[in-house]
Amino acid sequence: MDFCCVFNCTNRSENCTKSFFCIPTILLHHDEETKQLSTERKNKWFCAIKREDMNFDATHYRVCSDHFITGKPAKLFEKSHPDWIPNQSMGYEKKLTDISRHKRAIDRQLVRGVTDIIQKKEELQVVAAPPSVDLKDSVLYSINVI
Repeated sequence: MDFCCVFNCTNRSENCTKSFFCIPTILLHHDEETKQLSTERKNKWFCAIKREDMNFDATHYRVCSDHFITGKPAKLFEKSHPDWIPNQSMGYEKKLTDISRHKRAIDRQLVRGVTDIIQKKEELQVVAAPPSVDLKDSVLYSINVI
């Protein structure tokens, strides 16, 4: 039977329809970036849970879906997602994160990306355009006039 390790949470898998998620492990057999990111994430999960009686190396701890905005944790490389660490009803007072804030940030990044592409396309068109020829400055005009 799984139970949620968050302080004052009484959810248990036996009589509950909640989902339970393991505390992330440190991925040792991957590249250095993945190892650092997974270490940071595990540390932040333990900081968010704030239980001094928890063993950092234990693998049996679970967090229920009540502690995530979307009901499940974000993926490892979605660090900017508010559900990267549990943050809802953590047994202590804390400002709640709104999922719409994360969505707006993603939309801004997309708009910036599209704007950058349009600007680069316009710059390429300006560079690729043939220079305008002024006949008065050309050598042929000078020869014909004399």
